[in-house]
Amino acid sequence: VSGSNIVIGSECQQLLLADDGSDFRPAKQFNAAEAQLTLTVNGYRLLMLPFAAELPQGVYAYSIGADMTLQPLTAIPAHQPVLVEAQGAVVLKGSGAVSFARSPLADLLRGTYTQIPLYEGDYLLGNQNGEWGFVRQNTSATLTPFGVYVQLSSTASFIPLNLSVTGITDVRHDADAQSVPLYNVMGQRVGKSH
Repeated sequence: VSGSNIVIGSECQQLLLADDGSDFRPAKQFNAAEAQLTLTVNGYRLLMLPFAAELPQGVYAYSIGADMTLQPLTAIPAHQPVLVEAQGAVVLKGSGAVSFARSPLADLLRGTYTQIPLYEGDYLLGNQNGEWGFVRQNTSATLTPFGVYVQLSSTASFIPLNLSVTGITDVRHDADAQSVPLYNVMGQRVGKSH
C-alpha cells in the first residue's frame, strides 16, 4: 500500500495536511518520512504544527513569551504555538515524529489540531487600523485546526502586539574592519595584537 496520508504500523511516507478546516487527530504517534502543511498567511498568523518544520525562504517564525516579547526561530517546533510572518501561500515541510497534543490550560497561547469553540473573552490575532494585535471575541466562534487563540486577563477589545524582535540572532563580520582603529574599554587606542 502506498500513497499520501497512509500510516502503516508507525510509519507514513507522505503526510499532506491542508488548512481546509479538517480535524487532525491521529490515534497514536507515528513517523513521517515527509510531512507538510499548506496554508495561507496574509502578513501574520498564529499556528501550531503536529510536526517540526523548516522555514521556507521568505517565511519567518517567532515564539511569543509570557511578557509578549518575540523571539525569532530558525525552525518551527512541534506542538508550540508560533507567530508566522509571510505573504500568500506557504508550504511548511518537515519529517520525523507526528502526533496529537493539547496546549496546557495554563499556557497563554493555546493551539489546536481540531475545531474547538471559542468563548466570549478569548482573543485572536487580528489587524485593526493597520496594527497587529489580539482582538477580544465578543461572541462565541470556532477556531479551525492548526489555529491558536490567546487567553488574557483583560477586558480590552484590542491589545497591540509589539512586533519588534528582541535578542541578537545574527552577527556578521565586516571585512573592512581590518582598517578600523581599535580601542580598549578605557577608550585608549590599541594595536591589532591587543
